[in-house]
Amino acid sequence: MRLHDAVSVVREPLRVTMPCGTLHHLPGVNTIAREVCATPIRYVLDDAVAVTVAQAAFGDTAQIVRCLDLVRIPALSFWVEWCEAGRRRVMQQYGLSDPMDTRHSGGRAGLLVRADGSG
Repeated sequence: MRLHDAVSVVREPLRVTMPCGTLHHLPGVNTIAREVCATPIRYVLDDAVAVTVAQAAFGDTAQIVRCLDLVRIPALSFWVEWCEAGRRRVMQQYGLSDPMDTRHSGGRAGLLVRADGSG
């Protein structure tokens, strides 16, 4: 199962009960689930592509910033997902700490990209 499929069916908010008994509703994937489900363009990155993107992102961020004005988004919205194992390896190569839970060896990650009409 792709992450897209799992995200697109979530309708309930994340509920957290605090030690004092107060119930909180936190924003989560339920806030974008309908839009993810309706997004016609979906990219699933191959592991090699995901590693290349991570190397570019973590390796030479200044170059990426210099090129941002050249980036154009191909649609008003689209979904991208990848396997997290490659990103974690690249972070280790660059000596970066991983803000995600390192007890998990992989898993999938994704994001919904939204753009304006000019891309």
